[in-house]
Amino acid sequence: MKKSNLRLLAFVLFLVLAQNSLAATHQDGTGSEAALDETVAVGLSYTDGKGVTHKNIAGNPAKPGEKYYATAIGIANKASGKESSAFGYKNTAS
Repeated sequence: MKKSNLRLLAFVLFLVLAQNSLAATHQDGTGSEAALDETVAVGLSYTDGKGVTHKNIAGNPAKPGEKYYATAIGIANKASGKESSAFGYKNTAS
């Protein structure tokens, strides 16, 4: 396994552990949104050919006050279900 793959794996495991801890919210990267407490969003957004921007979102901003324990890592992922995780490119977990 390449050194860069090991670093990525270690980083992802760290984020999953952070999701399940009492660390509250972590948001990093342009276009990432940790919508609620107890969520982790790390990654980027992108704009498609029609000018629509797709964000990397963890949690459900329509239901404030609920704890989701959701993780979205990568590009344009949405983890909107309780205890859901979306990794990679343009994935949805609910």
